[in-house]
Amino acid sequence: ASISWPTTCLNVAIADAMDQIARWIQDGGTVMAAIQRALLESAPVRFGGNGYAPEWVVDAEQRGLPHARNTPAALRALAGEGARAVFERTHVLSHQELHARYEVRVEQYVKKVEIEADVLRGMVDTQVLPVATAEAAEAARDVLSLRASGVESAAVSGRLAALVSGCDALAATRLGLEEAIRGAPVQDETAKAAYLCDAVVPALLQVREACDLLEEIVGDAR
Repeated sequence: ASISWPTTCLNVAIADAMDQIARWIQDGGTVMAAIQRALLESAPVRFGGNGYAPEWVVDAEQRGLPHARNTPAALRALAGEGARAVFERTHVLSHQELHARYEVRVEQYVKKVEIEADVLRGMVDTQVLPVATAEAAEAARDVLSLRASGVESAAVSGRLAALVSGCDALAATRLGLEEAIRGAPVQDETAKAAYLCDAVVPALLQVREACDLLEEIVGDAR
């Protein structure tokens, strides 16, 4: 992903803060007084620790800072009054230009999730399940062959049971993904993005987990 947009947002924030400090000085304050005021007012958002650590999330919430946990929630900040005001104050983007960027990014998110869901469905239907069920059928033949010879093998029977269970679990998650996709709203892109994040993305992860479990069982030859 390009860093141009995050860089733009950071530069807008810095420019707006520098402009505020300059106004304090122009209103008759001293440079030192402006710096002290800036340090005091920015205290809630200054953090000198590890910004990627879980502790920072707790610290940020205690400070009253917003914490967007997914893409739709983060994008909603672009449609808020705070973002509109700072971009207009710095003469970087008008309200219409900023909102257009919000709409484009929401649409991009929706399309990407829909594409990922469509690709995963195809992979499961044409690759993963056919291979896993073929492996299960082979394991079933092995069980019958051993029994015909008067031999019972816990290892072979256990492998068959694991393969069948894995195939059933994958089929169930695949059906869950299909149902989640069908429930998506079609008119409102913002509502659709939120729905995909809350319902479809978790369903995608469940399908992946089921695929990963089967991958640990199915032989490398397949």
